[in-house]
Amino acid sequence: MARVTTEPHAPTPALDATTANGAVPTDGVASLDNAQAPARDRSLLVRTFHVVAIAEAVSWAGLLVGMFFKWILETTEVGVSVMGPVHGAMFMFYALLAVLVAVRLRWSVGTTLLALVAAVPPFCTLVFDVWARRTGRFARRERR
Repeated sequence: MARVTTEPHAPTPALDATTANGAVPTDGVASLDNAQAPARDRSLLVRTFHVVAIAEAVSWAGLLVGMFFKWILETTEVGVSVMGPVHGAMFMFYALLAVLVAVRLRWSVGTTLLALVAAVPPFCTLVFDVWARRTGRFARRERR
């Protein structure tokens, strides 16, 4: 049986810390001050880009399966009528996010065009995502 104690716990450094100017952070966590807010926003944007790149590829797969049933097996058009709009929405969302990420991370025109072109062939959003991660394209470039 677990023993329950009523002794107070030691204060956690993150909750008791102050910022460099001595002020207590408003959110109670010193490591998440306003200087890091753009990094958090960038991280969320990049994570969203990853998820949408995967979703766009999955919607491509669904559309290809639907086209197989419609054109090869000639059995049903349901797959195309359902996955067509889903893939169209994912394509548009991916393109929008590619432009937003390109602006936020200061991608070159070539990298931006490569991200946009990757949405056209099936599954190339995944290839671009892996390539961009491995080559450091998701790290923000400094202005010169």
